[in-house]
Amino acid sequence: TSSQQRSLSRALHQPRPSSSSACPSIVQLTKGRSEKGAVSPVHNMDSMDSMMSIDTYEATRARQLNLPDKVQWNAEYAFRDSPYRHLHHQQGLIGNVEVKLLEAADLKRSYWSALALGPVKLLGLSKAHGKVSSYVEMKLKSVSPKPLNSGARRDGYAEEVNEHDNRKALPIQARSPVVPSNDNPVWHNCDYRLELRKGSMKDGSRVILELQCFEDSTATENLVSGMPLVMPSVEDRLLGTGEVDVTGLMLGEEDGQSHAGVLDVWIPIYKVHGAAGETGRVRCILTYKPYGMEPRENDLVAFEAFSRRSLSTCTCQPILPPLGPMKVLQMRGSNLLIEYMMKNGMKATMKLHRNAIFVIERTSLVDGAVNLALTPADAILSTEWGQHTSRAVTPIIEAAGDLIMPAILSARILFGAVRTAGMAGLTGLQAATHAVVAHSHHEHQNRQQRYEHRRV
Repeated sequence: TSSQQRSLSRALHQPRPSSSSACPSIVQLTKGRSEKGAVSPVHNMDSMDSMMSIDTYEATRARQLNLPDKVQWNAEYAFRDSPYRHLHHQQGLIGNVEVKLLEAADLKRSYWSALALGPVKLLGLSKAHGKVSSYVEMKLKSVSPKPLNSGARRDGYAEEVNEHDNRKALPIQARSPVVPSNDNPVWHNCDYRLELRKGSMKDGSRVILELQCFEDSTATENLVSGMPLVMPSVEDRLLGTGEVDVTGLMLGEEDGQSHAGVLDVWIPIYKVHGAAGETGRVRCILTYKPYGMEPRENDLVAFEAFSRRSLSTCTCQPILPPLGPMKVLQMRGSNLLIEYMMKNGMKATMKLHRNAIFVIERTSLVDGAVNLALTPADAILSTEWGQHTSRAVTPIIEAAGDLIMPAILSARILFGAVRTAGMAGLTGLQAATHAVVAHSHHEHQNRQQRYEHRRV
């Protein structure tokens, strides 16, 4: 029934204690022996989340809906003990990595085709001869951190020997046009926007831009592609793969940047990743633009996935709570002075870059007026008499709501019918007016023509 649904909704929206009282101050990483005798952790990310996060409405809803940002709820920061109203305003989009493809240099092919040998190449059935006809495909990758007890370095990221085992790639997001017969191609007006979406990476992952340079093929090659020892496959036409870490660019770090927020880089490409010997270089200009509401003073913000530390790789308690809310105190350009709550209940401040956070709550003048108007009611309901009255009146209000619900639904249907009729009437009036104006214009043109004819 509707009364049961409202009771369940109130139970879900019931606020919980803050993280300082509900979460343990130190997480004990328990280790056990596997069947082969090696030391391995017995915990997983779900148990870690249950230990480090609190069972609030937002966290429960995020787990049930598989939402990526399980931000902790804090009664001191929330507006009137309600969930964060702008937590999902980005609609799953973190930001955009904007790539301007400029040029490539010293491209080399490392395959051959039977259609490009001897006099056969004069038929134009293959492009695998002469200078390279190339294009570039681009996508984003994330390198997720590994637990320290699984062979990772002390910074929490995988060693190079097993780094590829922990990568998550998105589909191809952009492809450039083909520049024919040029080992040093130049692209003009090739600007691409690669979306970085929530849920595509784990906490603390590094974001990698991957470029794959291919040689173009003819229709004949595509038709007979992959014939053993005769025709090259798509993998064979890969000239090389290159990668660049854009995490620093996204976090606002200025190392290696010609201008703030702009990275001009030559990316070496290799036929096999990590192998010796370059097969060319590709030059790009990279920028990053976060998506969502621009933070203001007194806003509540939280870390994006790439900027918060993974709890499974921490050797000690993080200084900044990865999933805790923070309040913006001041803004200076792209930098924010934020206030956060420590585990001991004290508050501290730190400077962060705007790209590292997103807005989860913002109060307006209307919210302030509503809060001021409801303050006397809150004071009355907090007394014993107010609580007793509230418990006595609540069932009556729910029963009255059930009684008037049919009338409310009927009123909504009637309003919808009136609105539809009104829109239909306006549409008909607009069509009739247009017809009358068109007819008047036509008659005026006819009279003008008859007048001109009489004068002649």
